Amino acid sequence: IMSSPTVHKSKLAEPHYTNVKSGAKPYETRVFDAKRRKVQLGDIIEFAHNDVPKKPVIRVRVVELALFKNFRDAITSVGVRKVLPNVRTTDEGVKLYESFPDYKENAKIHGVVRWKLEVLK
Repeated sequence: IMSSPTVHKSKLAEPHYTNVKSGAKPYETRVFDAKRRKVQLGDIIEFAHNDVPKKPVIRVRVVELALFKNFRDAITSVGVRKVLPNVRTTDEGVKLYESFPDYKENAKIHGVVRWKLEVLK
């Protein structure tokens, strides 16, 4: 018997919330820390809006899961527009991720996970 997928809760800020919801951003990339290690292929992630809690939660299924040494590799293999649609170059994308508190250091320690998301209606 197939066990039902685990549901994980997370948050997205703009423009990522809108881009995930519309399907413009099929890939989400995070530091592969203890919280992210719990997410398995086929699991559901419910993304709340980071700044407007009243906005509806976006439910997605993780349909692909890939591990990388760093954000550059995670971005390069699918192209920056599918990971960060508002960013023009891989360098810009890497800078954006590394601007988050502790992301650069934690990526070195834990590595990076990239999920392909299927938005559930």
